[in-house]
Amino acid sequence: MILTRYLGREVFHTFIALIIILLIVVVSTMFIKLLSSAAAGGLTSSAIITLLGLGLPQYFAILLPICLFFAIIIAYGRMFADNELLVMFACGMNWKKLLRITFFPAVLIALVVAALTLYLVPKVLFYQYSLQTQAGQKENISLVQPGRFLPFNHGNQILYIGKAGPDKTYQDIFGYDRSDDSSGQPSILTAPNAYVRQGKKPDEQYLILLNGYQYTGTPGQLDYRIVHFKQYSVRLLSNSLAWGTSNIQAESTLDLLRSDSTEARAEFQWRMTIPIVAIVFSILAVALCHVKPRQGRYAKLLPSVLVFIIYFNLVSVVHSLLRHENAPWYLNIWEIHIVFLVIGLGMLWWADGRRWVRKL
Repeated sequence: MILTRYLGREVFHTFIALIIILLIVVVSTMFIKLLSSAAAGGLTSSAIITLLGLGLPQYFAILLPICLFFAIIIAYGRMFADNELLVMFACGMNWKKLLRITFFPAVLIALVVAALTLYLVPKVLFYQYSLQTQAGQKENISLVQPGRFLPFNHGNQILYIGKAGPDKTYQDIFGYDRSDDSSGQPSILTAPNAYVRQGKKPDEQYLILLNGYQYTGTPGQLDYRIVHFKQYSVRLLSNSLAWGTSNIQAESTLDLLRSDSTEARAEFQWRMTIPIVAIVFSILAVALCHVKPRQGRYAKLLPSVLVFIIYFNLVSVVHSLLRHENAPWYLNIWEIHIVFLVIGLGMLWWADGRRWVRKL
C-alpha cells in the first residue's frame, strides 16, 4: 500500500505538471488564432472568450492520455535512474505488480476521457455549431468598421467603408473584387453611398452600392472597361474563423450508433479511440520506462515520442480512410489498438523473464 501511494504520487505530480504546461501552450495558440481572426474582422471581440472555452474540452480529452503516457515514462524513468525501482524489484516488486499499480489511475483517466469524448465534446461542438449558424444569420456588416480594409468572400473581395451613417447606410465605398468578372479580370468599385439589404435566406446580406463606377481590366494594360451603375450588389460573406467542425462531429453518440453510414462508424471509432488509447498508453509506458542507471532518467523519452507519433499517425490515417470510404473492408481502428496492446504486453512479458507463460 505504501509503495502504491508513493508510485501514484510521483506519477500524479508529473501528470499535473505536464497538463499545466500543455494547456498553457494550447490556450495560448487558440487565443492567438482568435485574436488574429478578430483583428481581420472575421470575429467579434465578445466571442473570443466563448469560443476559447468551447474549444478546451476537445483538447483536454486528447491531452489527458498523452500526459499520462509521458508522466509514467518520466516518473518511472527517474526512479529507475535513481535506483529506487531497482530496490523495489529486489524486494519483491515485479513488472506485473507495477503494471497493476499503474493500471488503476489509467482506468480512471480513461473513464474521464470517455465521458468527454462520448458525451461532453459532442454537446459542446453542437452548441458551437449552433453559435456559428446563428452568427451566419446575423448581419455580416456588423463586423465592418469604417476606416479599415476588410476581406470578404474568403479574401476574394476587399471593401473599404469610409463613413457609417444612420439606418445601416454607408458612405465613400471602395471595393476590390478579383472574382467578379467572368474573364478573370479584377474589378474596382467606387460609390458615394451604400446600404444593407437582407437576402432571401437568413444568412444572406448584400451591400447595395448606389450611383457608382466599376473599373474592370488588367493592371498595366489599356483595356479597362468603365461602367456607371445606379445599383450594384455585393454579397457579404464573413471571413469568420474556421474551426473545421462538421455535422457528424456534433451528433450524439446514440445517433452515431443508430446510423449505418460509414462516416458515422468512423466517428464512433474515433470517439472510442481516445479512452482506449489511455489504457494502451499506460501499458506501453510501463514497458518503455526501464532505464539503466548510467543511461540517465530521460533516456527513454525519444523512443517514447517515436512510439507516440507512430501510434497516433496510424490511428489518424485509418480514421481518415474510413471517413472517406477508402479503407479496405478488413481495416479498422480497433486493429491498431490490438497491435500496440500486444506489443506492450509482449515487452512486459519479455522484461519479466517470460514467467507469465511458465506460470500458466
